[in-house]
Amino acid sequence: MLTTILTVASIWFHLVATIVIIGHYLLLVLVTLPVLKKSFQGQALLQVLEDISREIQPRLLASLGVFFITGIYLMLINDSYQSVGQFTNLWSVLMLVKHFVVVGMIVLGVMLNNTVKAGQASGGE
Repeated sequence: MLTTILTVASIWFHLVATIVIIGHYLLLVLVTLPVLKKSFQGQALLQVLEDISREIQPRLLASLGVFFITGIYLMLINDSYQSVGQFTNLWSVLMLVKHFVVVGMIVLGVMLNNTVKAGQASGGE
């Protein structure tokens, strides 16, 4: 019973963390940036983006922490998990690909954040 509750809770928190991270970047790219580009220019735009980044960063870091904890638990209880570095079944290969995608998303997020900060430091022009 406890294992079932832990598994359901882990899946739920893992999905919420997914929604927070992917939802943030989709909303940023599809809605926030286009509206801000119409309303702000140069330094003002960079300042607004930096403010948004500062506000969302704790939530994104918390989501990454939730991913890490729940992901390890969900991986360890999965019957397809064999051990670290063992990619002998389709599940293991797909988990490896998924982790590359997640790391890529993190890298892109850091690059976006650094681009905004670099533009802010250079005066926005």
